[in-house]
Amino acid sequence: MPETLVAPVAFTEKLDAARAASRELAIATTAQKNSALHAIAGTILRNADRILEANAVDLANARESGLSE
Repeated sequence: MPETLVAPVAFTEKLDAARAASRELAIATTAQKNSALHAIAGTILRNADRILEANAVDLANARESGLSE
């Protein structure tokens, strides 16, 4: 699986983004929220193979590092 490089984001920037998102969700209609959930679910389903592959790698790395399950 190709590696994706993501610029590091400061913790406080993540908090600010979460606050902004929570405000948007607070005023979103049920239909908007349902639409977003369907889009998220579709993306997860389309990428399930990649997600499971990455998870298997993470689990193998954890086992090699001696972490318990």
